[in-house]
Amino acid sequence: MKFIKLLGVFVFSTLAVYAQDFQGKAIYQSKFTLDMKLDSTRVSPAQQQQIMDMMKRQMEKTFELIFDKTTSIYKEEVKLEQEAGSFGGMMFIGGALNGRQFKDVKNKTYARESELMGKNFLIKDSLTTYNWKMINESKLIGNYLCFKAEATVKGSEMAMNFGRNQRNQSENKEDKIETKEREIVIEAWYTPEIPVNNGPADYWGLPGLIVEVKADRSTLSLVKVELNPKEKILIKVPEKGKVVTKKEYDEIVAAKMEEMRQNFDGGRQRGGEGHRIQIRM
Repeated sequence: MKFIKLLGVFVFSTLAVYAQDFQGKAIYQSKFTLDMKLDSTRVSPAQQQQIMDMMKRQMEKTFELIFDKTTSIYKEEVKLEQEAGSFGGMMFIGGALNGRQFKDVKNKTYARESELMGKNFLIKDSLTTYNWKMINESKLIGNYLCFKAEATVKGSEMAMNFGRNQRNQSENKEDKIETKEREIVIEAWYTPEIPVNNGPADYWGLPGLIVEVKADRSTLSLVKVELNPKEKILIKVPEKGKVVTKKEYDEIVAAKMEEMRQNFDGGRQRGGEGHRIQIRM
């Protein structure tokens, strides 16, 4: 009861402060852990570390969230030096955001740009509904008092196997991409001191800006926020790319991953033994 009263006081006071229209800009950093196994005597420890470092740089990025009361734009802060993201004929596609993402939390819709192997797509769909459970925990993150919430969603683990070593060739095991469905617990920390129903990436639905979120192997953390910047920022819906739903886009990604696996395996057959690489993400 004490927790609910405390939360109510913060919500009431911050709503009074931000009674007028306002905007904000938040900077987040992402971290991602990866389970990767390379089963080949031809891949040296130095090469293994090179691949891991490359994938880490591909996945650990800085993002900007520009928001008002009901809408937002989320995009990656582009670095001057972009890495190619390939090794031994294998290109890292991934499912990470690589374009702007517009969210309308009032109408519960989003539009996200994505570039996939030279083709532009515009994913338009409904926002994911998170059944948040308020947890009786609070802590300071930076200068903001934050409260904890959790939600459980259905997710998937993708295991990609590329190439077979000589030991496995006689076993007639087919290389493939496996996807396993499972439940993922999302841990979010939000602050009612910034009273917007929004957050980084796909996250939203809490009575305050989501400051930190952990989901499976990924973490997004707020590092800087600016409220009511002097120059008003126009939030526009993305329009670039072929319009598809989230389900249609996932099917396209899966097909491209299979094509990549076959190309890698074909190169292995032409060049000899090759590498066996297993990635879980």
